[in-house]
Amino acid sequence: MRREFNTVKQAPMVDQFSASFITNEIDEAIGSRKPGKAQGFDGNHPEFLVNCGAHTRKWLLKLLSNILYSKCLPKEFKRTKIIALLKPGKPQYQANSFRPIALFSACYNLLERLLYNRISPSILESVPIEQAGFRLHRSCEDQVLALIKPH
Repeated sequence: MRREFNTVKQAPMVDQFSASFITNEIDEAIGSRKPGKAQGFDGNHPEFLVNCGAHTRKWLLKLLSNILYSKCLPKEFKRTKIIALLKPGKPQYQANSFRPIALFSACYNLLERLLYNRISPSILESVPIEQAGFRLHRSCEDQVLALIKPH
């Protein structure tokens, strides 16, 4: 019994979340990138991913699938470049007039988008319809209208 338990425990779990990425997923994730974003820590612009060829996309697909399978991020993905942006209408001489943003590598952002696209449909299915916060095309105004509107 113990040997069977250890075998089951060590078996890699392959389901809809941990399966290797496919070409359609990477094409969709790259296509959803907004143009004009800042370059990441690695110095690569997001447009590099948009304009890369089929060979590079295939390489990225293999790299990101291996990262997902191994459950281990490369050190380069964990590094960021922090910059401070001045808030509109705030004085430059006060520290609290700035908001920090972290710039990750373009490949890390791509991995993040791939994972988001994969898990978001399942998460949205489990969120009650009454929840408006943090949901696409839903807002507090929808909740207020639902309260005032007679049934």
